[in-house]
Amino acid sequence: SGTEYAKQDFETVTAKQDIALEGWKNLDLIGSKKWIGKSYNGNSYAEISAYNASATVDSWLISPAVTIDSESATITFDIVFGHYKGDCFDILVSDNYNGGDEIDPTKWTSLKDKFTYPEPLTSGYTALTNVGKASLASYKGKTVYFAFHYSGNPTDKTTTIQIDNFAVSSTVLSKTNEKPYSALYKFNGTSWSLN
Repeated sequence: SGTEYAKQDFETVTAKQDIALEGWKNLDLIGSKKWIGKSYNGNSYAEISAYNASATVDSWLISPAVTIDSESATITFDIVFGHYKGDCFDILVSDNYNGGDEIDPTKWTSLKDKFTYPEPLTSGYTALTNVGKASLASYKGKTVYFAFHYSGNPTDKTTTIQIDNFAVSSTVLSKTNEKPYSALYKFNGTSWSLN
């Protein structure tokens, strides 16, 4: 059991068009490249790259407002890195963005280091990888927005980023699942015992 606060699987995006989803903002602060819809093998997702851009790319894909009412709330998403050339990606949260077209980067907090990512490839694409879950406990009682931020340029920061299956939810484990699964066991050749 738990609560699903927000979910976006990007299945309704239009391929090769700027993403225009209800409640979402797709803003280009610098340059004219925005996050676009893409589809591959029947799966749709959000994509951006500075490859072939005419100038620096600084684009934000911002979720609708999400009100966090549980300490067990988490955020997760899936990511692909393509033709890795430079670190272009960030995922941020803000509890004082007003939902408009103006972005003040100082009012956003990066969550980037709370996730794990596929090992980037200099050519080709990684598998679609779930980054794990980051706790939103510190935002309990607040209304927040999440932003997928791309910052690149056509000369040396052109990595392709694909995002899918964004979800904010809280999960309450049932009583039967609350065993200490992190306990270490050791095999002595005959049986397993608690280490």
